[in-house]
Amino acid sequence: MPAPGQHVFSEKVALVTGATRPIGRAVSMQLALYGCFVIAAHSGGDQADLDGVEELRSLGTLAHSFDVDLSTSRGSSELVDKIEALYGRLDILVNCLEFPEADSFDSATDDQLNSVFDAIVRPAVFGTREALRLFNDRPKPCIVNVLTSRSDTGIGAGFLESAANAAVESLTRSLASFLPPNYRVNAVSVKDRGEFREDNGGLDPELFRPRTGVAPDDVARTVVFLLSSESKGINGQVLEIG
Repeated sequence: MPAPGQHVFSEKVALVTGATRPIGRAVSMQLALYGCFVIAAHSGGDQADLDGVEELRSLGTLAHSFDVDLSTSRGSSELVDKIEALYGRLDILVNCLEFPEADSFDSATDDQLNSVFDAIVRPAVFGTREALRLFNDRPKPCIVNVLTSRSDTGIGAGFLESAANAAVESLTRSLASFLPPNYRVNAVSVKDRGEFREDNGGLDPELFRPRTGVAPDDVARTVVFLLSSESKGINGQVLEIG
């Protein structure tokens, strides 16, 4: 996978949702390293969120953090209003969408079903819709939706996850078809995402990274590739990694 040039993202304005989760944070850091001005959006903030923004600023970039409810059209609209007041433009949107806790398909409650779509589908729909009004005057707007699948959900809970992820994948392809040709919209589907573990199968930890799934930095590099000019021929695609 080719690496983008060091200045390809210089002074572009990027909105990363789910920015306090590992993948969202890794994407934010990668974009900041390449020169983006980063808006980190999240829901339910704490001191760690502020620390994350200071970490971005330490890289020499402009960074802002906003705690908003992106599962509502009002929350998404308020966020984009704030970005408009700060920069008057937006070049990049990365929706980092993660499956919440839920029971199996045959026993999930109404609240759990709603929480799945609130976490995955609604932010992608409302966030993208509101971002379009700041994308309109930009030369090459880019959107990437990041979907994760946990290896421990079991087949029952996996049905809920699959339904929500399929909705966002369909949204990705539809937007790529109907938006103007200067737009690019893609998705990254992270399969069998695992956490780091101490057991590395007897391999030397100095040489082999101990993990059971895809590391957040690996996902972030894939996202940056899809946002860069190196992937200008890719549109409406869902890249599966893992």
